Amino acid sequence: SQMTVDQLVNGALLRRVAEELGMHVGKGELAAAIKTKVFGGQFSPALYEQFLSQTQQTSREFEARLKEDLLAEQVRFLVADIASPSLEEVRARMVRDDT
Repeated sequence: SQMTVDQLVNGALLRRVAEELGMHVGKGELAAAIKTKVFGGQFSPALYEQFLSQTQQTSREFEARLKEDLLAEQVRFLVADIASPSLEEVRARMVRDDT
């Protein structure tokens, strides 16, 4: 479907931007994301193995996908931060609009 194609293109673009900016996800960041985002802070190796079995993934597949998601999130935050006007810019625009 078109939505799937759009998601693939968006994912590829986000990966490319992250790569060009030298962004990466370290082992510590990945481990923290697994613990908090997947297990709500209640991580154990046994739970992780059970999760992988239930989702029919290897740890390598899951962690690669999670790294991509985390990189995409980093790029989105960066773009949002760049695109967001500062308080001074908002005030200046409000003053211009009032005149």
